[in-house]
Amino acid sequence: MASPSVTIDDLRSFHSVDRDIYTRLVMNLLRNPVEALQIMAFWVWIEESGFPNIITKMESVTNLVLNSLVEEAKLCLNYITKEVPPPASTMNNNNGIPIMRNLMNDKQKISFEFLHEHRLNALCGITKTMKNLSKVFDDIIQQAMANAAAVVPPPSSMFVWRGVYETGESSSPSHQSNLNVRAVPWSPADVPHGQRTMFITFSRGYPISESEVLNFFSRYARS
Repeated sequence: MASPSVTIDDLRSFHSVDRDIYTRLVMNLLRNPVEALQIMAFWVWIEESGFPNIITKMESVTNLVLNSLVEEAKLCLNYITKEVPPPASTMNNNNGIPIMRNLMNDKQKISFEFLHEHRLNALCGITKTMKNLSKVFDDIIQQAMANAAAVVPPPSSMFVWRGVYETGESSSPSHQSNLNVRAVPWSPADVPHGQRTMFITFSRGYPISESEVLNFFSRYARS
């Protein structure tokens, strides 16, 4: 007997607490929908990494405290996205995330050292969770973007969540770009074919095998 399929309503019901917190982030605190999605995915990853019930505990905090938790989460994401570990004095100083640590029990406390040591797992886990949550939060995202008239790409179409965070994108819908529209286009020097390098970023959130890459370009070359 085939098991019943899970509907979007089932998923929204299962993630009801997550949806409540996300709604507060984008509707009450006017956080950028993509930034808020990253933050929610980070908190989910934290829970799955052995620090349970953090999001549930956030339901009872004020918006002021919730906003402070967002800033702490952004600080944590900064440690996760850095390849080079910060100085030991910084790694051992967790005073920057007091509220988040207060939500945890006495025996389990998150630390910057833990985040950096598990950064690769975090990057994969957060990317995967963002993709899943974007479906669960889709109606809230659309409403938030419509209310703010923000020109922000839907999370499902974004390839690198890390890039959005590290560019320092403002949470304000009225954020204007600082790019110079009159800048002269940059043209690289003529480099021999054998010395050229191409950097590729994939959106799947986990390692890509060499055969998959070769197959992709083989199909592209034939098209």
